[in-house]
Amino acid sequence: MSPTTMHDLPLELHFAILDHLRGDRAALQTCSLTCKIWLSHVQRSLYETIQVDSKNTGAFRWTMARRPELACNIRELTFCNVNRIPRPPPGLRPTAIRLLRLVGMDMTNPWITAVLSASKHSVQQLSLRDFHAHDMESFLAFLKEMPNLKNIDIERGRLTSDNGDTYPIGPSDLQSLSLVGGESYDSRSLAVVGVFLADPGSYKNLSILKIHLAIGHLFLFDRFLAVAGPNLRELDLGIQSNGPLVPLGTTPQQFPLSLEYCSNLLLFALEFKLVPPFSGMNHLYYVPLLLSTLAAPKLRRVKLVAKALRASRNDLGALDWERVGQVLADERFAALRRVVVHVIGGYAIRESVMPFICERLPVLHSRGILRVAHEYGADMKWLVR
Repeated sequence: MSPTTMHDLPLELHFAILDHLRGDRAALQTCSLTCKIWLSHVQRSLYETIQVDSKNTGAFRWTMARRPELACNIRELTFCNVNRIPRPPPGLRPTAIRLLRLVGMDMTNPWITAVLSASKHSVQQLSLRDFHAHDMESFLAFLKEMPNLKNIDIERGRLTSDNGDTYPIGPSDLQSLSLVGGESYDSRSLAVVGVFLADPGSYKNLSILKIHLAIGHLFLFDRFLAVAGPNLRELDLGIQSNGPLVPLGTTPQQFPLSLEYCSNLLLFALEFKLVPPFSGMNHLYYVPLLLSTLAAPKLRRVKLVAKALRASRNDLGALDWERVGQVLADERFAALRRVVVHVIGGYAIRESVMPFICERLPVLHSRGILRVAHEYGADMKWLVR
């Protein structure tokens, strides 16, 4: 019986082996040198996800200039602090990018222009971190280059010129939207958030929303939720309330934000800073107040994220946990299956978090739906499962 060689194996088995190694670049590189049959399939896997930064721009440019056909394999492309020089090769045509991630980039960078000239219709997901655009018009023009966008994730965006008080309308046919940076009182950062809140009626398909705002900007979001709220299935809200404040209203009717329109939510998450109360009004008074405005009969999961950097045990009392527990134990939340309390930071309170929270949320704990996690440094420990 003659020995079986690589060429005797069915192609399906070859490809199954390579697919099993997807994500392991070192192993795939070795495979590409082992068998010619594997080479083209390995190259597709190797070039599906590409990250270009200031250190490897030259190598990426050389590869794309020498082997321009490889650009067609790119599905996820990240540009991180890429300089304008060296400029992209003339033949760069990545025609099938689905996820475009830009970190620390100017919207006028020629690398971005070159990529969008070939992939404008294929990009469905856009992620922007620490980016800046000259003005609102140029920012909107950039977004409109990608007519099939379904998911946008923006963190710390800023205009380099003042936009005034006008908020032009941004892309509308989105399924998910994440806006982190609206907690800043800088008008040029807030303008980036404002462009997505200007016309809530256009968001017919938006079901997942994450947004961080300063407490003084909640009135802008209230108008948005009044229209777009019923379509949402997941809402992740972060509220910044540092420093002494004048109460914005101590009843649901007086507070500038209500969640009553989010009637179809399955998940609600709220992020806040757990720092000592200031003299007078407790700056976290709004947490149970906001929860009391929820009227979502199908709500299955609530997550409270408390940032507690350098917190002490006394700081845990900055939030009225008992009132939070009373609200969530109400029969309105009969469908609730999980309440997660995630405390971030606070090494000094690592021994106190679990007993403190369980003692103040006894009904949720007894029902077995409470989960408590404490994350400090590089560690995250689930204290109650």
